[in-house]
Amino acid sequence: MALLNMAFITLLSLKNTPLAYLTAYSYERLNALHQVGGYTTMIHVFIHMIVFVKYFSGPKLYILLEHENIYGMVAGASMFVTVMAAITLRRVRYELFYITHVVMFIIIVVMAGMHRPHLAEKALIITIVAGSIWAADRLLRGSRILWYSRGNRATITPLPNGGTRIVLSRSPSRAIPGNHCFVWIPKIRLLETHPFTIVSTTPTSLELVVAAYDGFTNDLHNYAIANPGVTLQASVDGSYGVTPNFANTADKIIFVAGGSGATFTFGVVLDTLKKLGASTKTTIDFVWCVKEHGMIFIFVT
Repeated sequence: MALLNMAFITLLSLKNTPLAYLTAYSYERLNALHQVGGYTTMIHVFIHMIVFVKYFSGPKLYILLEHENIYGMVAGASMFVTVMAAITLRRVRYELFYITHVVMFIIIVVMAGMHRPHLAEKALIITIVAGSIWAADRLLRGSRILWYSRGNRATITPLPNGGTRIVLSRSPSRAIPGNHCFVWIPKIRLLETHPFTIVSTTPTSLELVVAAYDGFTNDLHNYAIANPGVTLQASVDGSYGVTPNFANTADKIIFVAGGSGATFTFGVVLDTLKKLGASTKTTIDFVWCVKEHGMIFIFVT
């Protein structure tokens, strides 16, 4: 059960998961199931360990020192580290959590495969499937990054209150305002890509607005301040997400945004207006709440 759950949560974690097409939900909407599946897998691992030790307690306990069982204990310990990192680091140090998550997953797959290394026992097949679909997703994403790196440049401009505007010279063919894409700027972080909401897109450009917090976004903003308007090598992977075509689904649309959440909402509003064209049948209300110096300002258009 632990191995089957591991394969299932791996499928849920893929950025290009087939479940997105079957359910009409993008990977980030499926992340709640991924988390529940992860905790369930950890419970099954604990049950497996307890029953195993209980069964072989006494004179047979030496079996725990066999290589296959040591590999299993390493896999279980790595699973525990993964769960604890999700609980303690995910909201406060996301980059550290993500690196830990990926490294621990690789260790879990390798150690689980070595724990039950015989194809006849079927457990190895499940492990191979989990590792293969994860590697295929990484290969697909890496191929996109490589493809869109050809002749692609990012112009970065600092904005007031910690914002940074990014305009890429190449845009993915399926990019839609309101969706998000993963941006790679090696000058800022060589081995990292980060997701940002698409504000607007044309056949020859892609615009993003990034709020500076910590890690990559803070380094990006500081670099933009020191070099306003600089052009850097960049690439993009995406886009991801499911944004409804509001122009075809409603007579009245109300958008509500808070603070930097307007990054998403502005993009969707502009794209909706573009799709509506000269139509006067659909009305749009846009409510934006901003907190500044302890006061809340509400803008309605």
